[in-house]
Amino acid sequence: MSQLQVVKKPKEPKEPKLENPKKLPNKLTILNPSATSEEIENTIVQEMSAMSVSATASAADLVKYQKMSDKEHILKKPDTYIGSIDMTETETYVYDAATSSIVKR
Repeated sequence: MSQLQVVKKPKEPKEPKLENPKKLPNKLTILNPSATSEEIENTIVQEMSAMSVSATASAADLVKYQKMSDKEHILKKPDTYIGSIDMTETETYVYDAATSSIVKR
């Protein structure tokens, strides 16, 4: 006669539980890129209140940062890429074709 041997599987380790996990909404609203700042702020305030987070301080922080496409970012913040766009007066040397020399202007 053969004997059968019962082998127990080792238990899988459990994931640690978080003490106070923040509840996030099931889904976030995707904003239209052409939405006005008022529409964006209203949407953020609604979602923040749904998450039961202080909507006054947090909404102001979220409005401070906006998601923009590459093209929008370049058009709205060109100084990030090319430097200041303010006009300044400076003296520099240029070639004068009439006198065929370099002059300071």
